[in-house]
Amino acid sequence: MRGPKQRKVVTPIKEQNPSTVVQQHVEQNIHANNVLVAEYDVINKERPISCWKKDLLIPRWLLMTLATLAIVFLTAFIIFATIVTLQKQGNGGACKSNSDCRQDVGLICNNYRCGCAYSHFWSTTYDVCERRRMVNRTCVNDSECDILANLQCFNVTLNNGDIQLQCQCKGGLSWNGIACSYQTLYNSSCINSANCDTTRFLYCDFSAGTPGRCNCNASMFWNANLISGTCEYKRTVNQYCYPYDDSWCDNTAPLGQGLTCAAYSNPYGSEYGVCQCGIYKFYNGTASLGNGYCEPLRDYNHSCSSTSNCDFRKGLICSNNLCTCLSTQNYDSTIVDTGGVFGACTAAATYLDNCTSIIKCSASAGLYCDYTHYASTNITGICNCNSSTSFWDGLECASKLTIGGECTTSTECNAGDGLFCSNYTQSLGTCDCDKNHFWNYTCIIKQWYNTTCPSSYVCDDNRGLFCQPTGGSFFLKCDCFNSSFIWDSLYVTNRSHICVLKMGYGASTCFGDLECQDQNYLKCYNGTCLCTYIDYFNGILCTPKLNFTDPCQNTTMCRDFAPVNLVCRPGPTASHALQCLCNITSYWSDCLQACIVSKYRHQACTLTSNCSSNECDVTANLQCINDTVSNQTVSGWCNCTTLQWWNGTYCRNKGTPSWGSNSSDLCNATYQCADYNLVSCPLGSSSVTSVATCECATTKYWVCQLNVFLLN
Repeated sequence: MRGPKQRKVVTPIKEQNPSTVVQQHVEQNIHANNVLVAEYDVINKERPISCWKKDLLIPRWLLMTLATLAIVFLTAFIIFATIVTLQKQGNGGACKSNSDCRQDVGLICNNYRCGCAYSHFWSTTYDVCERRRMVNRTCVNDSECDILANLQCFNVTLNNGDIQLQCQCKGGLSWNGIACSYQTLYNSSCINSANCDTTRFLYCDFSAGTPGRCNCNASMFWNANLISGTCEYKRTVNQYCYPYDDSWCDNTAPLGQGLTCAAYSNPYGSEYGVCQCGIYKFYNGTASLGNGYCEPLRDYNHSCSSTSNCDFRKGLICSNNLCTCLSTQNYDSTIVDTGGVFGACTAAATYLDNCTSIIKCSASAGLYCDYTHYASTNITGICNCNSSTSFWDGLECASKLTIGGECTTSTECNAGDGLFCSNYTQSLGTCDCDKNHFWNYTCIIKQWYNTTCPSSYVCDDNRGLFCQPTGGSFFLKCDCFNSSFIWDSLYVTNRSHICVLKMGYGASTCFGDLECQDQNYLKCYNGTCLCTYIDYFNGILCTPKLNFTDPCQNTTMCRDFAPVNLVCRPGPTASHALQCLCNITSYWSDCLQACIVSKYRHQACTLTSNCSSNECDVTANLQCINDTVSNQTVSGWCNCTTLQWWNGTYCRNKGTPSWGSNSSDLCNATYQCADYNLVSCPLGSSSVTSVATCECATTKYWVCQLNVFLLN
């Protein structure tokens, strides 16, 4: 048989899509060398398609008919199921069998009523039977909790303080891991403390192994039989116990009191005892408060509060808060009694008894053998206290008293600190420093004037000194009591160094202003306490001198100093009361507030609206009037008025003729007579040697009532 013809070798084409190559060859006649067209018979090895997987060609009308029938059938089924379901009874509905109830929500027929099974409850929230809830689950009422497990719905306080209803065990029951069971009593087995009756303060005690036993805690005891008893706190000292059972007493250690139930005669009966410390112990607290514990009796020289604290086997007593022997005994630590107790109190010589190296003084009383008492021998002495540190108080050598200690003699006070028994002439005194010292851990001499002090206690009050704030409360110094006193050696150092009263007005001899009553404004002038020149003393203090026209009693009250120069003299008032005024040769200047020397005749003066002024010399009867002579119209001058004439010394009233018993005034010129009333001097001479009298003219006469002339 001829083999197949060998084909021409062709070059493989690059990786290209064959369909693209064929298409380009057909359309564009390219890649001719790369195209090989061949036909093959392919055997179809695929499995035939099932008829039900083949596309069914169903007429549309048939498809619509089948869909309609399906919808009708489904609707009918739903309606039927609804009717059947609605016909079944809900929770609480009447029934004869379970099929009558809505089993789809868990209801069953129980006593002809539809309800939940005993292990379930009806949930009004979801309208379905739910499983009853176990311990610690939330609930609304008791029906939601598992009654078979003895659970009930209780209010429970959460850790955050909120209140929540939860399923919990009924009272007297506890959760044992499966259900609530009754709490067991004293000495019953338990797996946790919840199994024990907590109302009786029991807990599960595993100290003896597992399971545990319900027991009281270490601070309590079971006080009766297994059924009627309860745990109560252990009894404290002096409380009864029964029947001589130490467990009733607080006998735990080290935190307990260590008490035992001791026999004691009491009204509860002979079988009752009382909680007490052991015979060789004492209670170190207050029995009524129960705040102590039993401790061994204390040994020699140990602290104590009463003799019951000290070891009576050694004969010790409590003195000055120390366990010691009587003052007639010494403690011998070498003695051992038959009970094995080391040390005991033995007889000893007491205060002022003779003593030797064999007869010893009572050391517990603080005595020593003073061999210097008998100068002739150093073998025998007397028992005495150390005079520098102690004294005999009748029982023992007591330490010398410090400040404030009650005493009868100064030997009882600590003289080394400078103390003595003040008021020692009385039945009872006090250890104190003498009047020149103050106490500061020892007696210190009191401080003198102007030294820094914390209080008046350190200042020498014997000298009148007290602690005073001289520059505010932060600068305290020893000073005299108040401003009425002065340190007498402030200016002169060789005085008494005491506070004395400051000197008053007119007192002497002073050496400085502070020695005078400066609170009354006095000052020291030439050794005398006086007011300043601008003040006067009103009997109490210095007050400013009075001004012009002020009432006065004497010139020292007025501003008599230069340049004011006021004097006290009768004033111009009708009563002529004394006033501060200028003297008669001066006048008051309001501008200068001083007295000015009055002006003399023909000196310029200031005219006033009424042509009068006080600038002119009133002693010469001068007045300020218009200056008609010098033609000074702006100012006036001091001169006599027209009713007067100048006699060379003062202005004199012009003379008048005789009238009544009055004779005519003398004259030597007409201007000296009342010429304004036609009176003249007939002589008409200006010679001082020629004297005449003022007369009316010969044709006139003088009328004295009117002081005028009339025609004949």
